[in-house]
Amino acid sequence: DQGMPVQLGALGDPLDDLEEKSGWLLKAIPLFIKYKIPVRVSTKGARVMMKKEYRDLFHKSPEQFWFAFSTISNSDELISKIDINAPVTSERIKAVKEYSKMGHWCSLRFRPFLPGVSDSYPGEPDAWAKLLERFADAGAKAVSFEFIFLNSSPTKRQKTMDQLLFRIM
Repeated sequence: DQGMPVQLGALGDPLDDLEEKSGWLLKAIPLFIKYKIPVRVSTKGARVMMKKEYRDLFHKSPEQFWFAFSTISNSDELISKIDINAPVTSERIKAVKEYSKMGHWCSLRFRPFLPGVSDSYPGEPDAWAKLLERFADAGAKAVSFEFIFLNSSPTKRQKTMDQLLFRIM
C-alpha cells in the first residue's frame, strides 16, 4: 500500500503504438490500483491514453497516476517533422487538460530541450515560454527540463533521425 512508485517510460513510451497492439498496460493498471502503487508515467501519450478504455481505468484512481508529458516544441509543425508519428503538442495538451480535470497530477517534461526547436524558431522568439503557459493553462503543475540526449551507440535509424533533427535545428 502506497509503496515505492513505479516509473513507466523513460527512454521508451508506455503509451505508444506498441501498447496499442499489446494492451499490456490495460492489464497492469488494475494491479497498480489494487495494490495502491503510485505510478509516474512519462509519455507523449495523447492518442492511446485518450481512448475510452484507458481513460476509464486511469480515472478509477487518479491520485495514483502522475503523467509527465514529454514534448520538444510549442510548434505542431516542428513536432510533426521531428517526432514522426507521435502526437503533436496540441494533442498532448488536450490530454493534459482532460487528465488534470479528472484529478490526475500532470506535468510538462521538456525533453529533450533542443536549441532552435524548443527555445525559439522563426516567428516564435519565446516559444519555450508560450509552451509553459499552454501546459499550465491546461492544468500542468510542474516542469522538468532535460537537455538534448544523444545515444552513444545509435542505430542506423537513430543516426538518420539525428541528422534530420540537426538539419531542422
